[in-house]
Amino acid sequence: MTKQDSAIRPRAVALAAPNGTVLALLGVLSFSLSFPATVWALDGFGAWSAAGLRGVLAAAIAGTALLITRARPRRRSDWAALGVVAIGCAVGFPLLTTLALQTSSTAHSAVVIGALPMA
Repeated sequence: MTKQDSAIRPRAVALAAPNGTVLALLGVLSFSLSFPATVWALDGFGAWSAAGLRGVLAAAIAGTALLITRARPRRRSDWAALGVVAIGCAVGFPLLTTLALQTSSTAHSAVVIGALPMA
């Protein structure tokens, strides 16, 4: 059977969105740079300011992603759970890691964070 005899019509291939592996790699790469960037920020800012700026930067990136994807707002019943996650992820984790990086090295912190999923 030749291409001309095929019952399946060839079609143009569109550029696909990045798959999950590429997005995961991008996430791991960007997260791996967060501790060195925090140590660099501590040279010019205090721990509270550096944690605040980290949260503002994350909020700007997330807001841009939500606008681009035109995501629908969550239901009102989901807001309490999202608030708890936001406090932990946008305030607690950055603030506590910034305070920890004032007294420990980036390498030690990376080992602890690498072992965190096992806990």
